[in-house]
Amino acid sequence: TLLSNMGVNAVDLVPGKYFDIEAFTSADTGLVKKFWADHGIEIVGMQSLLFGLGDPSIFDADGCDVIATRMERLCILAEQLGSKVLTFGSPKSRVFAHRNRDTSLAQAHSLFVRLDEMAANHGVVICLEPNPVDYGCEFLTRTSDADAYVAELGLANIALQLDTGAALMNGESADAVEIKAAVGHLHVSSPGLGGVPSVQPGLQEKAQDLLAHWGKVGSTSGHATIEMLNPNPQEPLLAIVRAVDFLKTNLS
Repeated sequence: TLLSNMGVNAVDLVPGKYFDIEAFTSADTGLVKKFWADHGIEIVGMQSLLFGLGDPSIFDADGCDVIATRMERLCILAEQLGSKVLTFGSPKSRVFAHRNRDTSLAQAHSLFVRLDEMAANHGVVICLEPNPVDYGCEFLTRTSDADAYVAELGLANIALQLDTGAALMNGESADAVEIKAAVGHLHVSSPGLGGVPSVQPGLQEKAQDLLAHWGKVGSTSGHATIEMLNPNPQEPLLAIVRAVDFLKTNLS
């Protein structure tokens, strides 16, 4: 009721919080979709896609098989829920470790070609998200990296995920990145998934600048969603109201 009353009309889901990924049925997805629809809210995206898998690597064949198996299930799930986009983050699955870099990049490319075909078969788009080094990531850590990589891939169902929290952690300015790739979705977040807007000095203004620029960029989902942990366990609803107000004020 709170979200509906505030005019919220779209939400991202963490699928593992709602479903057994390996065993969900159309009846399961129908119930969840109806719950949100009854409140006037559309399920537009999903995130935390590889949670519970133990960080399979995009840089080796076995890891890619594990990822592809999970993503096939999630693409089916997204199709049934009407979700348009799936945000692919998973920073610890993007660590080179001891692997040869050229071989690793070739393996990752093959995976994304595979995922592109999978996504196309189910009418969804997979969005590659920049994950900062502070999250333990070694590949596509900045918005410009992810943008260039998605543009180079040139795959119709692989798009760029924009994330204000990642940009703020990296110290990226609003006008520093000229977006060339197709954008799938936008997350409004703060460093470390803290409250939105960030209470760290200067970051609220920088987030406003990012939204002023990125709000003009069209996306597959057609929406921006808030991504944060609960910054105030004593008053969680107040934190939600504050975040929604910030988004409505700065992204029209």
